[in-house]
Amino acid sequence: MGCKIQSKKIAIDAGVSVIPGFEDELESFDHAIQVANDLGYPVLLKAAAGGGGKGMRICYNDQSLKENFTLAKAEAQNFFNDNRLLVEKYVDNPHHIEFQLLSAFQKDSKEKMDILVFCERECSIQRRHQKILEESPSPLLKEETRLAMVKEVKQLVRNTGYTSAGTVEFLVDKEQNFYFLEMNTRLQVEHPVTETVSVGYPDLVKGMLWIGADWGIPQEYLDTIGSESYYPFHGHSIEARIYAEDPVRDFLPSTGPLIPYREPIEVETTDQILRVDSGVAEGHVVTPHYDPMLSKVIAWSANGRQASLDQLHQAMQEYVIGQNIQHNARLVMDVVNHEAFRKGNTPTSFLPKHYVDGFHGVKLSNKEKQELATCMVALTKNMKSRVIVRLNSNLGEAVGVEPLDSFSFKTTMFNEEGVEYDEQIIVLDEVPSFKKSDLLAYISLNNGDIKTIQVLGEDETGEISIEMKGAAIKVVLQTPREFELSKYMHPPKEPDTTDFVLSPMPGTLVSYAVEEGEAVQIGQELCVIEAMKMQNIIRSPRAGIIASFHGVAGSSIMVDTVILEFVSDECSP
Repeated sequence: MGCKIQSKKIAIDAGVSVIPGFEDELESFDHAIQVANDLGYPVLLKAAAGGGGKGMRICYNDQSLKENFTLAKAEAQNFFNDNRLLVEKYVDNPHHIEFQLLSAFQKDSKEKMDILVFCERECSIQRRHQKILEESPSPLLKEETRLAMVKEVKQLVRNTGYTSAGTVEFLVDKEQNFYFLEMNTRLQVEHPVTETVSVGYPDLVKGMLWIGADWGIPQEYLDTIGSESYYPFHGHSIEARIYAEDPVRDFLPSTGPLIPYREPIEVETTDQILRVDSGVAEGHVVTPHYDPMLSKVIAWSANGRQASLDQLHQAMQEYVIGQNIQHNARLVMDVVNHEAFRKGNTPTSFLPKHYVDGFHGVKLSNKEKQELATCMVALTKNMKSRVIVRLNSNLGEAVGVEPLDSFSFKTTMFNEEGVEYDEQIIVLDEVPSFKKSDLLAYISLNNGDIKTIQVLGEDETGEISIEMKGAAIKVVLQTPREFELSKYMHPPKEPDTTDFVLSPMPGTLVSYAVEEGEAVQIGQELCVIEAMKMQNIIRSPRAGIIASFHGVAGSSIMVDTVILEFVSDECSP
């Protein structure tokens, strides 16, 4: 079942619904083109031994199949030491639903099986076919669909005689039609989602080890399910995978030291759980040689989905990852607060649909900016006279804060011309102070809203790096006179890199796809960089003629390393 090709054949024999595709290994690129055209684009290339989205590429035409075939083979070899590929029809706009299971033969029997199927996980929020958010139960499934899928999971397990922990994955469309995707013959990253939402908080690692030791499924788990079709669940659980990669730069990997680094504090009560499974600590150096996952943060609430989303959002605000590393926690905050996500509209197309031109960071409202400016004035105890708070050193993002009394402040926004507008009165409950650590401040407003602010440090110019609700902001506090004079300051001169192509990530320069002296067009493939075992195509940002290479295939490169140079002043071949 660990092989995508064989598992699909086995699923068909077991009477399980499958996605249309070629039911065997692709023999060559020409064979892939033939199969893709027979199926009709779009198609999905997949590593036969794959998992975790590795060696998986969507292809929309022959050209994209040509580019992705070699990349998918290389990734499959890197991750699984097996470069076999299969191809199947790409199901558009589905939900990704999977069922965790434990299965074992009963004692003294090689025919009767105990099969525990747990409540489904929805894993549709993905990038590069790898999951970012997982939750249970799914906001999509109806009970009759859940029961039908559980029945097929049990059929598949019985037909194979599979014993251990495992996961059967499906794609489900909006009409509740479902199709077998694959089976993971192992424990998965998101097993805490299932554990926290299941009655009794079962330990799936324990269950897997018990079965592996030939002791069968732990009796307390069998007693809990009784005669029910699937293991009982309660409340709602959601997990965020935190990666060292930059969602603003198309999820490119990020490397460097984790300084500072503070994880949210774990909680376990009768009505809520916050759990952090982590593989790093402060001072750990993230390198380009391994998978970019840093941790998993899991939030469960007995009070339902919205409460668990609120809990996860707050945990992300308390998760401090220093400025040396770019990460996706800010995207997680933006997604869990998104109106469509809150309503449960979460197909696999969620990110490309709602972030059409990519993620550009969390945006605060004017009211939130004024609250933030007031909080910074209060934190610095500069509350005796009017202060201008500049956000990201931008005159168009400035807030005037004038104390009215110990806890009340009049705030006004400035436009790009420095003209004041949008007056608000912000009232604090108390003068704030740092709590829990010297990196987090909790500020209570008089409306009962508590703001969590990460204060990450101040540089030699007086610029303070902070985060609020995932918005990363540089703050400068000025007197009105300093603010007036600052508009005459010239911005720093940016270096001209028009004639250069810089590496957007650290990694290994695998190969060049062009020659020195060759004329290229915008979007043409220039080279391939491997980072964290993923193959990434670097495309030409402009039309021009290649003057020279600045790197050698096989060499290590860092972010912003010059890869190649264009002939100067050439705008077209």
